[in-house]
Amino acid sequence: MDHIPLAFNCSFPPVQVPYLDSTPFDTGSWYSYPQRHGWQVEQPREKIHLWRNGEKRPVSETAPFVQSWLYFALLREVTGDTFSVDQVSRNGGDGKRVISTAGLEALLGAWTAHLSRDADITETKEKLDKLYKLLIEHRSIGLRIHICSIDLGNDTIMLAIAVLSERLMAAVIDLYAHLGLETPVEQTWRVRHEGVDDIGQPILKLMRARGWCPYDVRRLDIDTKELSILYYYSNLKTPRSSKDHSECSGDRCLAMLTNPATYRLSHRREGCSCPLLFADSEEVAQILEQGSIPLISMMPGPDHEGLKISVKDLAQGHRFVAISHVWAEGSGNVNDNALQTCLLEDISEQVRKLPWDGSSSDFAFWIDTLCVPVRPPHLQVLALNKMRIPYERADHVLVLDSHLRSLDSSKSSPTELFAQVSCSSWMRRLWTLQEGRLAQKVWFQFADRAIDVQSIFATLDRSRVPSKVEHWMESSLYIQLWVQIWYRGDPVKNTSRVAAMIAFTGHALRSRSVSVPSDEALCLFNLMDMDITRVTTVPPAERMMVFWRSFERVPRGFVFSKASSKLSPEGIHWAPSSFLGFQSEKEWSGPQELNSPGPDDPHAVPTSVGLRVALPGFIFHQGLIERMKGYDFTWNFPLTFQDEDGAWYSMRLEKAWRQGSELPATSHQLAVVLAHELQGAGESSVPSRHSAENFSFQDFSVGLLVSVTKTESGMMYVTAHNHVAVELLGEGIRRYYSLADGCAKEVNIAQSILSNESHVASKQRYKASVERLLEDKGRLESLVATARHMGEEEDYEHLLDDMMSSTVVAARFGECGTAQKVAGSGWAGFYLAEFLSTTLYSVTIVSPRRTSAFTPLLASAACGLFSFYLAEEPVRSKTRKCKFIKANVLGADFASSKIHCAPAFEDDDPISNESFDLEYDYLILAPGCMPNTFNTPGVAEHALFMKNVSDAMAVRKLLFDLLEKASLPNCPVSRKQELLHVAIVGGGPTGIEITAELDDLAHKELNDLYPEVAKYLRISIYDVAPHILGAYDRKLHEYANDALLKRAIGIETNSRIEKVDAQALYIKDKGRIPYGMLLWVTGNKAVPLISGLDVRKTEKGLVRILTDSHLRVFKSATSDEIYDNVFALGDAADIDGSSLPTTAEVAIQKAKYLVNFFNSRGTPVVHSSLPFTYREKQLVSYIGSRDGIIAGRGDREGWTGRSAWLAWRSGS
Repeated sequence: MDHIPLAFNCSFPPVQVPYLDSTPFDTGSWYSYPQRHGWQVEQPREKIHLWRNGEKRPVSETAPFVQSWLYFALLREVTGDTFSVDQVSRNGGDGKRVISTAGLEALLGAWTAHLSRDADITETKEKLDKLYKLLIEHRSIGLRIHICSIDLGNDTIMLAIAVLSERLMAAVIDLYAHLGLETPVEQTWRVRHEGVDDIGQPILKLMRARGWCPYDVRRLDIDTKELSILYYYSNLKTPRSSKDHSECSGDRCLAMLTNPATYRLSHRREGCSCPLLFADSEEVAQILEQGSIPLISMMPGPDHEGLKISVKDLAQGHRFVAISHVWAEGSGNVNDNALQTCLLEDISEQVRKLPWDGSSSDFAFWIDTLCVPVRPPHLQVLALNKMRIPYERADHVLVLDSHLRSLDSSKSSPTELFAQVSCSSWMRRLWTLQEGRLAQKVWFQFADRAIDVQSIFATLDRSRVPSKVEHWMESSLYIQLWVQIWYRGDPVKNTSRVAAMIAFTGHALRSRSVSVPSDEALCLFNLMDMDITRVTTVPPAERMMVFWRSFERVPRGFVFSKASSKLSPEGIHWAPSSFLGFQSEKEWSGPQELNSPGPDDPHAVPTSVGLRVALPGFIFHQGLIERMKGYDFTWNFPLTFQDEDGAWYSMRLEKAWRQGSELPATSHQLAVVLAHELQGAGESSVPSRHSAENFSFQDFSVGLLVSVTKTESGMMYVTAHNHVAVELLGEGIRRYYSLADGCAKEVNIAQSILSNESHVASKQRYKASVERLLEDKGRLESLVATARHMGEEEDYEHLLDDMMSSTVVAARFGECGTAQKVAGSGWAGFYLAEFLSTTLYSVTIVSPRRTSAFTPLLASAACGLFSFYLAEEPVRSKTRKCKFIKANVLGADFASSKIHCAPAFEDDDPISNESFDLEYDYLILAPGCMPNTFNTPGVAEHALFMKNVSDAMAVRKLLFDLLEKASLPNCPVSRKQELLHVAIVGGGPTGIEITAELDDLAHKELNDLYPEVAKYLRISIYDVAPHILGAYDRKLHEYANDALLKRAIGIETNSRIEKVDAQALYIKDKGRIPYGMLLWVTGNKAVPLISGLDVRKTEKGLVRILTDSHLRVFKSATSDEIYDNVFALGDAADIDGSSLPTTAEVAIQKAKYLVNFFNSRGTPVVHSSLPFTYREKQLVSYIGSRDGIIAGRGDREGWTGRSAWLAWRSGS
């Protein structure tokens, strides 16, 4: 594995993989390699057999064959090169040869250059597709060999095969992306099977032998999917090697736990005895009680001797750094708000060294040890409620980790820097996750400097194809860090985003730990941008219950959660009691198809008595539960049963659904709830010498064994007991169980006898019947075929014993082994945007629309990528106690605190003329804007817009209507071209994103749905500006322009549109341009309400209401007086003297500010709160074909490509 780079000054010897005396290399096909060399490969169900001349061969023959086929033959097949032994091996130092990959990167470079010379992109894609399928098949065979524990004599042989395959797969994926082709899924070799070590086990053993903490080994094992990166970790300097890890386990590192009774503060330097410095508790308390945040600044002490702590108020405008540290390393204090002088000197020094804009010398910082009061409790709760603010508002977040601070970064590669951050103590702790995720910029302090991982990654050269191995590893390491630190979803509002946030948070938390378990819920509320005051005021033991009950809907996958611990209160047994722990996502949150639902997919609804959910399943015979008592079929044979249509199923019991689950009373009826309905899958694709019968299971589903407690109003109430695995059996296996059923009925032994004797004794009762069955030659051959497919022994004695056991099971359960199928069904979704507290205020929402659009998703919804339900949220909800009035606001009388309204219905509806007034105590104006047509004739009548879901629906309907019209047999080509010309006016982000989504749709689904006319679909962008995407710098908008042109998208800048009619637009100097669809996405103008309000407004450009920094509305243009009870936000409002763009991000942040402001106190007192501060996010745009652009920020340059697309798609 010589191609994998090593860390600077690595002192460990490399892993040596023996080069075996293999079968000579040849140039034939990889697929037929075994046959050419006298080997037979058989793959019965989930197994593999390697035979030579019909016999199993010893390790001395099997291992060389496997290495030659899966390593060298694969390398030759992919690269097309032939090579000598000396090119792929070297002397291992003991006279034996070992495999060498020192020349692998050069070989891949030459192969790529050769493949890239193909002028025909279609031919190149066909080659790549073949290679991808080859690597998938190769992986499947390699994993089977490993899982079936075929002895190769040395576990590094399969490791080397997997590492090579992993590298080749990455190179193939790189080529797909480089050529602008849709990239397939990259497969991992790190597949875990119960009872079988994964292929990376040799590396994990090496790490443990080199002194790594068992907890660190397991954490990196779980989080790392690439074997190459795991190997890189193993060669790093062992982290925390000075700690005693002898008592640590894979589940917990005892060396880094904090115990208040034994906790000791540390000094920065060994042998230091400097005194503690205390923060002034009265000053800290006063600032917190005023609704602000205390900051720390180090000042000279009395008579300029030593240092003292100066407490400052964030509300006074101080710039500052938030310190993120690991309490277990001694920089916390459980007794007082105090730290050692040397630590504070060091923190102050590192803060000063960070890059600061301007010439300020006022370097303040925030650290929880000093700024969160230890006592009294109400002040601590107050500080905890505001824990988000320091990390969100800080100019920088500085990470202080003892492992990183022991390392010199100057000679380290980006690969090593990223890997060392992954190995830090900071990455292991729960509290530090939110501190990094909320930050504007995170700096990691090393011995010589602080580094910004994101900036380093943005400057890496990723132009080489395929990427150099170190660049591939850097990207993988960075993505791992990004998911675990920086991924930020939208605030929890609707269910689809809840699912994504739960999934990403679960992934980031599973390898972290916390000393106080009840702190987990506090962090979850902060991470998901939920109201933390809901949990700081309840007993710690109830916090997780409050967390889960905060969701109106959750993914259905939690029904099948195998979380190691679940909550105990009635009605919420389904909920995991913690996100922490090394469980896979599938184990923790259920099947993938249910734990990542789309907006149209059914969800589970938490209620006071449990989860309400619609799922398929079976209801068993009433007597089944009685016959299960005392019979342990779980570890012997699965229960087989038939449905009313005669289909056979197999059900295997697994672990209990939760702690203390027991089988129900015999009066209850049993049922099985399935994750999905089981359906036949046709003939088996697995090769078999007995292919006339299908021995594969047709379908498989996880499920739950439940008891039915009652049925009421069409709803079935059930109690869950065990997880189960249910298979719909193939014809061959069905025939087997039918034969067993026949033997059972032939003998007809009473149930009372079977229930009171052992399984062994019962088998003898059926021996004669089974022996008569086996006398039939045809049936015997069928049973032999069944055994072979199942990987069981084929001799007569084994066949006899297996059939007797199956007959006992069939006899014991008899007619009770039948089930009634229950069809699954979903129900319509509902969404909730829970903002203002309805316990503190009576909230009335006045709007002409019943729903609120999530505008960033409108383009995707219009093109079918997301459902329309995802792009909007209804205002009304059963659980939201607010009033909704469907009306337009016509004006406001601020003196009498009234607004004038008119019902918002069709113009010809008489009720629309019946206006009314509403009184208010507080008024929040957020009327938004409307599309700006610039008074261009015909636009209002003929163009489509993109402001709400109705617009997106109209775009989708018109697009498919045009495709159908173009598909008519009497439609000439010229007319097809006009109908399928989509003209998009506006080259800003919205226009480019709808262009990108339409182009993706055209090259994917439309080519299949409309093969005869999709080729005529043409997209053109028209903009009056000299270039598209003017908000981006020149490099990025030119990149986007070139990428769109390569995909044959027309771009017409400097285009002034003079008028529009039903079939064409007319452009100055260009004339008439026919179109089928015209999308107008050029900008906004004020709604009529704004012009009628007597408030201060902007004088130029878009007319907007002006507010102060607390979002209060100014009374007039000439007065600085404000309305204390009138607020404005959204596109229709701006802050006087601090103008912000009309983007969804600005609106969301302002809304969150007001919600926090109102909900944090019963009666708002604005002057004591912090002013609104906008946290700028980098501008992100999608430009199609999984490509995107991200604008730079500060000294960080923007970037492009797949990572930009991922950031756009995730909403970060």
